[in-house]
Amino acid sequence: MDHAYENYLNEGNLLLNRAEAELNKPHEDVMTLSVCQGTKLAIDNYFKAYLTKHQIKDVEKGDLMSRYEKCISFRPEFKEINLHSFDCINDDKCSMTEYCMSINKVSECLKIAEEFRSLIYR
Repeated sequence: MDHAYENYLNEGNLLLNRAEAELNKPHEDVMTLSVCQGTKLAIDNYFKAYLTKHQIKDVEKGDLMSRYEKCISFRPEFKEINLHSFDCINDDKCSMTEYCMSINKVSECLKIAEEFRSLIYR
């Protein structure tokens, strides 16, 4: 379990660090879709890490939202971070042209991912 937990955390951190580095580029060079996907995948890895730590099996099954709900059941503080403002919780709702092309929007998503990371380490 510890190995899987560390792998999920490391992968989440790597993805989030890449997204942060992308946003630090000059605005005209930022690949917003990269930031969007990186933050979404980072959050998912943080959820998997948290669930693995609590010995939940099959953390790969389901989607981002189902893992979020499971995390809330163990730790209600997860609910304090509004994942719904992420706008692309599932692929059916995601509209890349509406959300992922704006630096301001992906910056918000990055902040949400940073909040989840902070909660995982508390």
